[in-house]
Amino acid sequence: MCIPESMAIFLDLEVAEMKDVELADGSFKQYPYVGPIRVDWAGRTSFAGALVMGKEPLLGAIPMEDMDVLVHPKMQKLIFNPNPYKPFQH
Repeated sequence: MCIPESMAIFLDLEVAEMKDVELADGSFKQYPYVGPIRVDWAGRTSFAGALVMGKEPLLGAIPMEDMDVLVHPKMQKLIFNPNPYKPFQH
């Protein structure tokens, strides 16, 4: 999960540590890691830490798994897992 600096400041989040992150170009940079952050979506809740980087918040795989939601590529949106006892199938 990633949030912009403005959001971290607005939420008054404390930096827990600095984390090394490998960027797409192969370089490494350190970013602040903050949390916990409560994520609420469609009546489901998760708590997660976040890297402070970028200009838009990005929901990560761990909070999505915790809330049992999936990305539906064809519809381009988040959906509830249609069958929580089986892996999602297209």
